[in-house]
Amino acid sequence: MTDEERQKQMDFILEHQAKFAIEIEQSNHRLARLERLFKLGLRAGMRERRGVRNLERKIAALTDAQIKTEEIQRQNSEDIAALITTTERVVATTERNSEDVKALTETVRLFVERQNGDGKA
Repeated sequence: MTDEERQKQMDFILEHQAKFAIEIEQSNHRLARLERLFKLGLRAGMRERRGVRNLERKIAALTDAQIKTEEIQRQNSEDIAALITTTERVVATTERNSEDVKALTETVRLFVERQNGDGKA
């Protein structure tokens, strides 16, 4: 092999090494960019997951609040029904008492009339 052929081979090898070095550098840039994109995607996924967990907690809290509200509403309905029953009893008792007072008043009036009538005779 002549010096010129060796020089051509060395130039060829150097040229390919330079191209290969450039390709490796470009690959490194692409890889670094992909790594950044992957990290961004990972962070976004983590934020989304936290958001879902927060949403699940809020839904659980709303469910608990709804259950408590329904229990309070049921208790209020029972209390209102009991109050209505008690009020009806009070009204009935008041009506009976009114009738009794009227009867007593009439009895007293008749008694007083008899007393006044007996004392005048």
